[in-house]
Amino acid sequence: MEVYRSNNGQLLKVSKAQNGRIMTVCGKEARSFENEKQFNVHLYNKGFHLAMTDRATLFARRFEEY
Repeated sequence: MEVYRSNNGQLLKVSKAQNGRIMTVCGKEARSFENEKQFNVHLYNKGFHLAMTDRATLFARRFEEY
């Protein structure tokens, strides 16, 4: 899961669905995107910037286990 923040303080939570679509939730609004390109266009147009991701921590946890 990733969290993006806009310039006016809104938070956008992102997760991947089982069917490969990207699901986003911003307040009470939920959206779905078919691919990464559509999602990136939405982020750019709405002014969202990455605030938090779990990718780095997941990698570190796997690395420490081995």
